[in-house]
Amino acid sequence: MDARHWLYLTQNFEQPFKNLVGAAHHVRKACEDMGKCWVHGISQCEKLFSSS
Repeated sequence: MDARHWLYLTQNFEQPFKNLVGAAHHVRKACEDMGKCWVHGISQCEKLFSSS
C-alpha cells in the first residue's frame, strides 16, 4: 500500500467506508455472496487497495 494511502486510512478510516473494506475484487465478491448490488466505498477500495 502506498504510504500516502496508509496515512489517509489511519486518519480517516470510517469516513470512506461504511461496512466492507479491502481489495475491490474481494469486496465485490463478498457483496455478491451477500446478495448486495452496491457497497459504499468501493471506489475508495479501488483507489487505496489496488495492486498497481
